[in-house]
Amino acid sequence: RSSAASDVYKRQFLLSNNILQKSDDGYYLRFYTTGLIHSSEITIPEAHKNNKVVGIRGDVFANIRYVKKINLPNSINTIRGKAFENDSKLEEISLPENLTYLGGGAFRNCKSLKSITIPSGVTVINGGTFENCTSLEQINLHDEITEIHGETFKNCKSLVSIKSVSYTH
Repeated sequence: RSSAASDVYKRQFLLSNNILQKSDDGYYLRFYTTGLIHSSEITIPEAHKNNKVVGIRGDVFANIRYVKKINLPNSINTIRGKAFENDSKLEEISLPENLTYLGGGAFRNCKSLKSITIPSGVTVINGGTFENCTSLEQINLHDEITEIHGETFKNCKSLVSIKSVSYTH
């Protein structure tokens, strides 16, 4: 897909498949409609109407059975609870560098997710975030994490590596 065609696709994606909620610091992705429910890859653009997309509300991408990869822009700083819950085929997602909040149950039952890196701005991992991620083998954490709440890794039976990653500021 050409860059121009990609830009048109991104604008159409935001306008036709999502309802955005304006906030003081940008837009929050509020609802995801079923227009692309059978897509294996979803890309969220960094801005809408010259304002950044800064967050994903809870349950926005929950229960999308076919998605394997989700591309998030670095403008996102908040991912609310259960945002990707039950996306059983989700294999790949890179959390945005500017992320500071990761809600509880965000990846619960993402049974195909194998590894993930928690960005340096996230200091708390809320309860059940990776619960039942049965294929999760590796999680990369950092030294600034202050809390990991209950059942975060419950039933992550493939988890063999929790690595500490150093970030330079």
